Amino acid sequence: MKSNHSSSKFFQYVLYGSLSLPLLIYLAATFFARYVADDFCHFETVNSIGVLNFVAQFYQTWTGSWAFVFGLGISKFLPVWVPAYAVLLVWIVVLIGFTRRWNPIFGLALLVATFATIPDVISTTYIQAGLLKYSAPLVGVCLEAWLLAAFPDTAWAYAAFALTAIIAAALGDIIGIVQIIALICLMINFPKYRNRLGITFIAAIVGFLIVYLAPGTSGRQSAFPRPDLILSILYAARAMGYPVAYAIRQSPLAFITMMLIAVFGTKHKVFTHLDRQRTKLQIVSILTTIIFLNFVCEFTAYYATSGPLADRAELFPIFFTFAGFMWIGHLLGSLMEWKSQSALTISIGMLTVVGVVSAFGTASTMQGLAKAWDTRDHLMRTSGELTHLDVPLDIWDIEHPDVRACIISFYQRTANQ
Repeated sequence: MKSNHSSSKFFQYVLYGSLSLPLLIYLAATFFARYVADDFCHFETVNSIGVLNFVAQFYQTWTGSWAFVFGLGISKFLPVWVPAYAVLLVWIVVLIGFTRRWNPIFGLALLVATFATIPDVISTTYIQAGLLKYSAPLVGVCLEAWLLAAFPDTAWAYAAFALTAIIAAALGDIIGIVQIIALICLMINFPKYRNRLGITFIAAIVGFLIVYLAPGTSGRQSAFPRPDLILSILYAARAMGYPVAYAIRQSPLAFITMMLIAVFGTKHKVFTHLDRQRTKLQIVSILTTIIFLNFVCEFTAYYATSGPLADRAELFPIFFTFAGFMWIGHLLGSLMEWKSQSALTISIGMLTVVGVVSAFGTASTMQGLAKAWDTRDHLMRTSGELTHLDVPLDIWDIEHPDVRACIISFYQRTANQ
């Protein structure tokens, strides 16, 4: 009996290890991260005026997302690969910790499926501005969810809930709004947790106002056409399904196997008739929330910029939708009492293969970009005095005189490094 239990545990660890493989490849690819475009300009500014003045300058002139700007400033004192490695590693740990109460493999499956389907994984994971504006806010929200699920009702816990909500709101504009909506939905669905959710909700409102009322927010809005409320609503209603439809078309197998892992990986429990009714209502509520969050993501982008959601920002609706469907899969698995170890194993194996192929593709692209820039880097460090004519374009071949000036300044500062 003991031998069977040990074999079962070993098999479980093998499954977890296989699904970790794509994420380990994404982690390894962070060593190919390089500065891009504005990174050179931010490096110069931070080294000239310091991190706090850098944050204050952005807050006054361009964005109220002070935590995002603080992260940009701090990152310029670290090796280029460290921010991406740290954010991705923390994301993996947080999702495993959060889903442990159900099945930690859910967190791995969610990340693997997300990275295999988003349209611009490089910009959202390896380029510092995209990483801190799109991936980092999701890490903050996931951490917030983990704390809410795991911590007891204490003053210290409430302080942690509030602080996490404020920082998450300050990492990105869209997350500030989405977080508030998600907390309202949670308070409706889980009334017995209203105290902790209520504290977090108030903090989320405060965090959003700190960002929204910043002078830089209105300053940035003035750089775009005047927002049209009706047009923004109509656009969001029409476009809200595009990112998720793209993701599922990109890899339908990733989405389907992720759902199957949630269904067959669920630990069953005894349901009363009332429990079944509540579970069905919860599924309807989750679907409604998914639709509304997709609408909010599209509306916020269009209202702020009079343009569609950027490819890298599509990480938000895709991640929220996939997380919601994993939750639905878990509820269906509990409700229908479906149990099949072989189906779970096959699903994990197929998602692992999809994830590994996607991860190797990303790592290969990153390696090529890094190799191209390292050649340019060597030439610039050995060419002596630099002029605008000597400086190549950045890693994305962006042509902009300000960027070239920043690159010259960067190499002058780091000439002896």
